[in-house]
Amino acid sequence: MLHEKLARDYEVVDLSLFSTLAPDSPQVLLQQATKANLKAVLDLLAGQAVDSAGRDAVDPDHKLQPATPDNAVVLFISSHWTGRLVLPTGAMSRQ
Repeated sequence: MLHEKLARDYEVVDLSLFSTLAPDSPQVLLQQATKANLKAVLDLLAGQAVDSAGRDAVDPDHKLQPATPDNAVVLFISSHWTGRLVLPTGAMSRQ
């Protein structure tokens, strides 16, 4: 709903990072919502260099551009509450 409202007046670039487990299993099926990928997105928005593999992992169409003072950046995180702190996969690693 927010996308539709904003798209009326602004250019909107959607970017989603997902991490998904197999049903009733701890097996990871998809792991995009990682510390490295979130950092790559934030670096791109900040105008910092991101290696081509990292760029392709989070923004394969290369639509994300550095944010400027007249841009709005909306970061939305949705997760299932497990009673633990919600962090991207690998957030506690020392990379």
